[in-house]
Amino acid sequence: AKLTVLEQGVRTFLVPSGQAANAIAALPFLKSGDKILIADTAYPPMRDFANQDLARFGVEVAYYDPVSIEDLTAKIDDRTKLVWCESPGSTTMEIQDLPAIAAVAHRPGALVGCDNTWATPLNYMPLALGADIVTEALTKYVSGHSDLLMGSVTV
Repeated sequence: AKLTVLEQGVRTFLVPSGQAANAIAALPFLKSGDKILIADTAYPPMRDFANQDLARFGVEVAYYDPVSIEDLTAKIDDRTKLVWCESPGSTTMEIQDLPAIAAVAHRPGALVGCDNTWATPLNYMPLALGADIVTEALTKYVSGHSDLLMGSVTV
């Protein structure tokens, strides 16, 4: 309940890890023939999940420049069901323009997911900025980097 309030969501689901949160956030919305667009600087295990597991299920996986709305616009199409963000990005710590990304993604009916582990809901609120799904690795800031392995998915 506290995470739901912090994320400004409706409901939060707790899962075994942050990567489980990312997978559980993506899987219900993707099927064979669909496409996912992922920020090129996303958490490496998310990339592995997409490149290995989603691709094996027949989902097209493509990457976009996280700071280029033009690149996202050029790559999105009617088969795109999910645009995956991470802000700040795991690799380079860039901040994405989530309202602009949401506008581009929602036009053809795609959902926007955002891994918010680095910023936490204290510093960044993806749902308030247009995302449909937000994930957190609760192993990090929320638990104090100590003795908890858990993730969350908030909608």
